[in-house]
Amino acid sequence: MAAQNETAGHLSSLDSAADDLRTRLANPAIGACAPNDARPGTKAEIEQAVRTAIETAGKRRAVLVLAFLGHGFTTDQDSHLYYMAADSRVASPASGVDVARLVTEAAGEPGVAGIILLIDTCHAAGGVPDVHRITGGAGGGRTQVAVLFASTADQPAYGMQLTTSLNVVLRDGIAGVGPRLHLDHDLVTRLRDRIVGQAVGSLNYDANPYAMGELWLARNTAHQAETVTDVVGPTGQEQLRTTVSVWRPDYAFPERWSESALNELAEYLAGASTPAEQMVLRQVRTILDCVHTAAVLTDISGSSLTTESLRTAARLSKIEPNRTLSGTALLRDLLERAALRQTRIRGHRLEAVVRFVAALAIVTSNGEADPGLRAWAADRQMTTELNDAFAVLAAARQVANTRLVVSLANALTGWPEQVEAWLRQGQQLPDYHRETCERPDRPGVEAAIGAVIRWAHGRLTGVETLEHIDVVAPAHLLASWYPEEADIGAYLLGVHHLVTPRWSGRLGPSPAYGDINHAARTILVRMAAAERTPVDWITAAELADPGTLKRRLKTGGFGGAIGVNHVPDDLPDVLDLLLPHSPVLLWPRQDSRGAPLSATADQHWHTWPDGLLLAYRHRLSDGTTDPESCLRTVWHDEQWLEFCHWFETRNFGPLEEKP
Repeated sequence: MAAQNETAGHLSSLDSAADDLRTRLANPAIGACAPNDARPGTKAEIEQAVRTAIETAGKRRAVLVLAFLGHGFTTDQDSHLYYMAADSRVASPASGVDVARLVTEAAGEPGVAGIILLIDTCHAAGGVPDVHRITGGAGGGRTQVAVLFASTADQPAYGMQLTTSLNVVLRDGIAGVGPRLHLDHDLVTRLRDRIVGQAVGSLNYDANPYAMGELWLARNTAHQAETVTDVVGPTGQEQLRTTVSVWRPDYAFPERWSESALNELAEYLAGASTPAEQMVLRQVRTILDCVHTAAVLTDISGSSLTTESLRTAARLSKIEPNRTLSGTALLRDLLERAALRQTRIRGHRLEAVVRFVAALAIVTSNGEADPGLRAWAADRQMTTELNDAFAVLAAARQVANTRLVVSLANALTGWPEQVEAWLRQGQQLPDYHRETCERPDRPGVEAAIGAVIRWAHGRLTGVETLEHIDVVAPAHLLASWYPEEADIGAYLLGVHHLVTPRWSGRLGPSPAYGDINHAARTILVRMAAAERTPVDWITAAELADPGTLKRRLKTGGFGGAIGVNHVPDDLPDVLDLLLPHSPVLLWPRQDSRGAPLSATADQHWHTWPDGLLLAYRHRLSDGTTDPESCLRTVWHDEQWLEFCHWFETRNFGPLEEKP
């Protein structure tokens, strides 16, 4: 309230001081208030505005901040303050606003979490509410009231000194008093240093056993935020902000979420009764559990816990990582994503967290029986779920480590006369098989592929699964033939297998290519650390300038995957040009012009290559032509480059075929 009363005298600094105070208190980084935009002038307007604010604060379970700035008077009979509205008369209590009575009403309103009262008038201390009336209200006095007044009841106040000085303190903060400013000795002392001719004072009443600490007026801009340990990641903060805004839209979030701040909020909501309160409480407890889990994992994993191990565990547990994060911040955010975002399959709330914990234990070579890990699971009654997660990951590891390499590398121009195959199982030396094609054409080659798959199944035990097939081919076949569509008998190849296209040029590369596989490893490391989708897209205009493009390729101008954003007429030649220069190449199918390639890569990159191969399978089974299935790829990961290294450096005699 900042009403001008011309009878008592126009206050030249009132409007600017009031506007400045409103601005600072409404600033989310300082006062974090939701302001009432009304500008009441008359007594009736002021009382209505205050009562509306009281009602709103009660509904939102919020703290109410009231400021009375301007003229005020007391009578000869007592020191009770009456605020002068625009239509108030000097020394007429009936025409003035009874400040203390309005504050007493607010204190008794159900839901109001507390009242902060600022009075910058003459005789300001006369507006301090009577404690007897507060304790006799509807809540029995279980509330908080904090008052800052410009002068004692027998003093005038000059030049809006309290408000202008307070604005300066809100702007500059007070060093060494903590993250928030309260109406306490520290604030009053700082204001007294700036104000002359009047005695600034404060009063605090606190009888609310459920309050979330002292009432605070604003965040302290002078506080060093680095002294507070932030334990909540971006995902947790986003989820908290969304949920808390449903509960209390005007809730003032801490500058940084420390563990003590989370515990304080959890304790405040311990007796939560409404659905909104219960939802916030569940999220706070979940995030606190993420904090504790992060500490356990850090202790268990020690020096083996790296950003790369976290990203690998995220991939194994199917959690999309935030590529801008690394280290502890990444660990924190991955746990929050698992706990707050991941879909449950078996129903228990920590399913995704348990899956991630197990994956990280495997990646960092910690045993399933680690005492710290077992204690973590037992504390959460998740021992069986942890065992299940390890079993699922072990089965997935067997599937991932069992791969059949099918090579069509002998096809120099058309189709090969023979298909070669290697069955890879972990670190064992691969078994080798050669199958002669009945005819060097597509049907003959696809029939031979079916034969080598039957050979591979014959070498596996009953519990072993062959899901991954690497099809190695030269550029001219990769440009025109989609291996997952190979007709190998009763089914097409991709129906029951994930088929990864590989380029034959990386198996024993010719001297003309130099050490392309070593360079590919460097690029893969760079891609893993990239904060954005690591794909450089080549346009038709760039292909039309081969000299410049070749120069860029030769000088390492492509630091990640290479994508072609259109279907070139000379696709085989384009693939031949680009394949030596990146471990991952993307381009659109011949029959899928116009697909949003870049946006598709941004959306799905974290699931690739397996997600891309699954999209190919879905295209086969239901005919869908979603943008993901429109992208062709040749993908060479670290595991494949290891096989290429073995292939280049094997020091035994000619390959022995195993029937």
